Amino acid sequence: MDAYLEPAIAAELKRRIPRAYGASKKKYVKHAQTYQQMPWCLARTSEPTGPVFLRAFLSFFYPELAEESSVRVGGVLDGEDLFSFHIGLQDQTSEEVVEYLATAVSMQEVQLCYERLLELSVDAYAKEESQRAKLKSKAARNGSRVNTTDKEVATAVEKDCLSNRRCFSLGFRELCDEPDGKFLSQVLRVAQTGLTIAGTVVPEVEWGKKCSCGEHHSQTCWFAVGRLYEFLKSEFFHVYVHQMLAEGCFSILDHNQKNASSELRTAGLQVKVCPCFQMVGMVC
Repeated sequence: MDAYLEPAIAAELKRRIPRAYGASKKKYVKHAQTYQQMPWCLARTSEPTGPVFLRAFLSFFYPELAEESSVRVGGVLDGEDLFSFHIGLQDQTSEEVVEYLATAVSMQEVQLCYERLLELSVDAYAKEESQRAKLKSKAARNGSRVNTTDKEVATAVEKDCLSNRRCFSLGFRELCDEPDGKFLSQVLRVAQTGLTIAGTVVPEVEWGKKCSCGEHHSQTCWFAVGRLYEFLKSEFFHVYVHQMLAEGCFSILDHNQKNASSELRTAGLQVKVCPCFQMVGMVC
């Protein structure tokens, strides 16, 4: 840089490049943190680590059921020593947990990391609800400033959220809490994937494979966990499709026609991508 550029330009680039990398890192970490916490972390259910995530979900929100169903990390910690197992992430931030997840860790540790991220999701939700309650209390009495009563209301709301582990989950928790327990049983079925239950290894669910079971569905048939599948389909599958389409657009523009004119690139993009957008109900 110093050999080919004027000193002032070289100095400017040296200042700007680290700043640009720093800004990119912050944006990436923020995106990763958002994805790892509620409600977006529920999309993990359809990923290879889906069973591990659902074990963490049950361990955090339904600890008694998780204990009975053998989906808790056992033999290494108790309820008050969360993350004392190897990693010491107790009271750590989501950024630190996400950074640790990026390293090679065991499935037990992955589950514990997911539990910590769910805990952080509840903490963040409790703070948001507390702030909302405080401002609502202030507005109700037409006050110009927040007073002791407003703070007490906010504190009570925060404690309630934390004690009952409330958070925004796109209705997932509400489905799990239904009296018949059918949705929760399907969540448990996927969470037990790969574990030995009653002397038998629970097989993986064959998501998306055509059902040919007849009247009784097999353990591997996705129809046996149809309500969970429908939840993922309605809340997340369209996100996957749109993301793949967007990535395809960038690939067409950036890699396949490097020497083509902008007009030719645009035409190629319209020919290849527009029919796909129309299929999923999007307008070009």
